[in-house]
Amino acid sequence: MGAQFNFMKEVVEQNWPLAEVQIGELLRKSGGSQVGIIESESGRYIYKIAHTWKTPTTIERDLTIFDFLNSVRFKNISRLLKTKDDKSFVAINGDKLMYLVEYIKGGHPDSSAKTYGELGRITGVLHKIQDFPFQTDFDADIVVQDLKKNSENFEFGKEYLEVVNNLPSFQNLPNTLIHTDISPTNTIQNESGDFIVIDWDEAGIGVSVLDIGQPLINQFISEDLEFFDDKLKTFYKAYFKERKITEEEMNYLFDAGMFWTCMYIIYGDTLKRWKRVKWAIENRKLLEEMIKSSEK
Repeated sequence: MGAQFNFMKEVVEQNWPLAEVQIGELLRKSGGSQVGIIESESGRYIYKIAHTWKTPTTIERDLTIFDFLNSVRFKNISRLLKTKDDKSFVAINGDKLMYLVEYIKGGHPDSSAKTYGELGRITGVLHKIQDFPFQTDFDADIVVQDLKKNSENFEFGKEYLEVVNNLPSFQNLPNTLIHTDISPTNTIQNESGDFIVIDWDEAGIGVSVLDIGQPLINQFISEDLEFFDDKLKTFYKAYFKERKITEEEMNYLFDAGMFWTCMYIIYGDTLKRWKRVKWAIENRKLLEEMIKSSEK
């Protein structure tokens, strides 16, 4: 590990305008990607080594979001640190792509209704921003095909497959600039109390309702089937204050939430999460009525 850190230290000092670099805590490592802290005489930064499937073309496109949102004065994103020759990233070990972003001192906000109100507002503001030049790589139709294959791994696989088969295509719904996973865990609250959204890897022009459907079941209903109606109401009320959605989008919002719930079922107690799926289906009308009431 020491040799790797020395190598990374050399890479950073050679390519970025930083001196006296020390490779700090490793924050996350999965799927070939790696996120950690870099200390330098200029301050602290976050380094990220992208997933192995990312190419120089796709990572260059992904990182455009930082300069773009900062240029339109979107306040809830950090800044990308460019290299000495004004590049967004460097290739290390031939095929690994590495970039650096501003470190935000703070922590994840609590999972309160107030937090979700601010996240709803931020999402609404993001969705109003125009002229971003790239589509998101995230394609719900492709994911659905993978979910169908996953059904073979569950003891409730037949019922799960039926739910997945009933999911509609979202492709013809309105598109905006989306993040794909705005949540407290993908947010840092800085020392001033402002929220900075992180993990913009899949950001781009995409289906708006997927962004606002993401928390509906996964975050507003716990694995133990506790329903946080106050979080639901504050999130959607704040969002609708920034952006009104079409009647068609409203009709697809529950399905968008169900899509994400089926997708994330493997990241926890699958039996409990399956019970959550069934609870949501049984209470669809209640959830939709609460969302609609948030428009008023």
